[in-house]
Amino acid sequence: MLKNPKKTGICQLRISTLLPSLAIALFVLTASTLTAQAQSNSHDVVVRFDRNVYLQFASSYRHSGDLLIVEDFEQPDATRKMPIEVTAAVHFGQRFSGSDSDMQAIRWYEGTEADFQIDSGTETLAIEGERSLILARIKQDSDKRFQLAGVADYLTQTEVDLIRNSADPLSFPALFTKNAVEVGESWQPEDDALADFLAVDRVYSNETELTLSSVSDGVARVQLTGSAKAEVDDVTSEIVVQTVAWVNLENEFVEALRSEVRQQREPGQIAAGYTGITRVDMKSSIEEEIPSLTNEALANVASQKVERKLKWESRVGGFELIYDTRWRMIVADTEAAVMRFVDNGNLMAQCNVVQLPARPQNRPLALEEFRTEVARVVAQEESAQVIAAETKRTQHGLAALRVTVEGVEQGVPVQWIYYHVSGEDGRCATFVFTLEQELASIFAPADKLLVNQFEFTPLNSDRTGRYFRPSAPTTGR
Repeated sequence: MLKNPKKTGICQLRISTLLPSLAIALFVLTASTLTAQAQSNSHDVVVRFDRNVYLQFASSYRHSGDLLIVEDFEQPDATRKMPIEVTAAVHFGQRFSGSDSDMQAIRWYEGTEADFQIDSGTETLAIEGERSLILARIKQDSDKRFQLAGVADYLTQTEVDLIRNSADPLSFPALFTKNAVEVGESWQPEDDALADFLAVDRVYSNETELTLSSVSDGVARVQLTGSAKAEVDDVTSEIVVQTVAWVNLENEFVEALRSEVRQQREPGQIAAGYTGITRVDMKSSIEEEIPSLTNEALANVASQKVERKLKWESRVGGFELIYDTRWRMIVADTEAAVMRFVDNGNLMAQCNVVQLPARPQNRPLALEEFRTEVARVVAQEESAQVIAAETKRTQHGLAALRVTVEGVEQGVPVQWIYYHVSGEDGRCATFVFTLEQELASIFAPADKLLVNQFEFTPLNSDRTGRYFRPSAPTTGR
């Protein structure tokens, strides 16, 4: 039977008309399928902290290597090696209190302690009591970006050394976050983000890269490898890093991390050198609440101003000294310390503090006696001359005798400032500041501020003292 030619023509017309539309639809369908496939291989690796979210961190650190000590900078070849082995457990709960642009958190350190083996000596240090409550932050416009401060009590330098390490969680968002990255893709971290992660002051040569190595069950495995040259206390450190982080893509936090950092740093005028390896093993978890960081627990300290200062204390000598973080504790024990004042990376002055034998309560040292004693001490320097002497009273009621001397040392005009500080019970101490004369106007009044913070405290009946040690560098310090 013959087909109706009109109907056949209409049918052919309809098919020919639909063909372009079908082709377009097929193209769109194919393209969208390919796009979906491409997107399935692309991941947003994001690490962030939401305000008032609680996280619990448990880390183990092991530092193995040598401290490099230059005892006489006129003979820099005479560098002494002191083997150092540090095993530390750093555990803390964290409540984030900042924002994406203001990295700040309040922390409670509990079960944080370390065993130090330095040369032939062994020591133990723990974060305890009120010093367990600590504010951590990254300050963008500071030469010391990463900052730690005690909230209820000041930290000691050794306590800061214990908890200031590489792989601090506050450095994770800037380091690991990368949108639309495919498995196997690599990218270079920003210098500041790398510096915060490595616990150094500044990175000026960055040969590291991050790689998204795999994604499984909602967890991204990110590797950080390579080398960098960094600055720590105005001295170059050569660093090689190998790190693996497991990022929870749903909850956007690093749930585990392992890291090995090799470092070689020559000694400087501010800190000892260090050559060795730091190994880190960290795990974290999200908590509904951490009792020590709730609003109720923080009610007594919420209104307090947090000052970034440090404390040197001696229970044997019965004194304490609160000081600006620009002062670096080079070495200290229960009766003496050597400190150096560093401003924007520049060494400006040194201060030697020594506790003296107590004097009779009814016979305090007079200013003229102190002036004569200082003149006798500096008499071996032909150019030395006493230019001023004065008496003042510190904020803690101590008598402070101040004698200023000017002279020339190794061809450089130098100023020495001597203090004798005494209490009503006869206990006394001396401060000796050394600086170049051209820095005197810039340095002032740092000496007066430091002495003003010195305080004699009640002596322990058992005369038990807290140990002090040379500041042992961890990964970056």
